[in-house]
Amino acid sequence: MEFKVKPKAAPSTLKEAVRDTERLSVDLPKPLKRDLKRVAVDEGRTISEIVNELIRDYVQSHKNTNK
Repeated sequence: MEFKVKPKAAPSTLKEAVRDTERLSVDLPKPLKRDLKRVAVDEGRTISEIVNELIRDYVQSHKNTNK
């Protein structure tokens, strides 16, 4: 009898994709933090998900420009 292992599907969320993490503390002005939280709630996302996306996009866009 032969069993085939089904390949693991790509992570469907950032939370699943980022298992090995480190904490990052950032000081934000209170109004900016409040607005960010409001956007996160409106989008059904966490602040962490939004910040991870923004940092990932920023780093990716600057990868080849700072050599």
